[in-house]
Amino acid sequence: MDRSVRERLRAARRRRDVQALKDAYELIKSASQGESVLDSSDNFSTDLYVLCAEQAFELGHLEMSADCLQMYFKGRFPVNQFLGRAYLCQGQLHTPLSTDNLEEFEKFVLCFMKAIDFAAHDQRYHFLIYNASVLYWQLVRPYLQPGFRYCLIPSLSRIVNALNRTEERDSEWRAELMINLLECFLDASKLKEAKEFSSTAAIFIKENVPDKYPQLFSLMVYHKLMDVSQVEREIQNSIHLAVVYKMQMLKLQWDTGELPSDAAADLSSVYALLKRYDAPPAAVRGLKIPLILELARFSLKVNCVELAYDCVLDLKRAGITEQGKLIEIECLECEYEAKKIGTKIMTYTKGVVEHVGFVALPSSHGNSSY
Repeated sequence: MDRSVRERLRAARRRRDVQALKDAYELIKSASQGESVLDSSDNFSTDLYVLCAEQAFELGHLEMSADCLQMYFKGRFPVNQFLGRAYLCQGQLHTPLSTDNLEEFEKFVLCFMKAIDFAAHDQRYHFLIYNASVLYWQLVRPYLQPGFRYCLIPSLSRIVNALNRTEERDSEWRAELMINLLECFLDASKLKEAKEFSSTAAIFIKENVPDKYPQLFSLMVYHKLMDVSQVEREIQNSIHLAVVYKMQMLKLQWDTGELPSDAAADLSSVYALLKRYDAPPAAVRGLKIPLILELARFSLKVNCVELAYDCVLDLKRAGITEQGKLIEIECLECEYEAKKIGTKIMTYTKGVVEHVGFVALPSSHGNSSY
């Protein structure tokens, strides 16, 4: 029995064979219904319920997946990794497709938290916490928009804490989730929590993923989560952080309507700092280029078009091959050209035509009938 089901599930996975999946499901269904007369412990492994549920979900047969999980949870099952996997599969069946159905989102979160709580108690299953965190982040996309991130705070906090407690080795992933959790606190205007959490996150990221620290630092500067003395210490020996600091302060001034009249001079000083920033060749693409792009975008926004063009020229000389960035550079150049000639373009509206006056058409050379 086991062997027949596993062969069909293997075919369904390797070839995306829906018929093989259906055959496996029918065998599982019949075995489940015949449990009263069969010795299921000898003939049928309960992990097959979960394997079939996972494969059915993968191939889009959601009702079949839900039925397999229902059969699994109704029976007696060993406490092993398949319990955690069953919770994760169940959670995926409640994937939030939009922010309109909060009840469905809560069911989704509940299942994922059950999987994480189960896995946290046994080192053998810690891999499920990592898997859950990746799946969770893929599926909560509808809530990653202003005004909805606050919904993620309870569940994302538990995920980050679970990864920290199990000392997950993928430090970059942990840092990514930490930064996003900070953004959730900020979106909810929980500034006290944001300040406390950012201090903890800063220690971890500095020690384990220093390349990501400027991203965290920029949030801390913009939202004033750091003391002035701390900021001064941070930027004293780092051109990169000095550039980030100056850019975030200018953005904050722009967003609050307090941009100084000499903002062009401030932007020029940022550009001068970037010219002095001798990042290692291997780090240029990941560190320096994003800063130049950011300076170019903001310079265009505040109409410092010549400085923006200098940035565009630097970017075009940087040997960038990534298609997305090349498109962005081309868009920046087009925006520069539009702003450069914008004042020279006269739009002939109806009002302009009326101001110029009526222009009579030349009379016909033919004889008039009048």
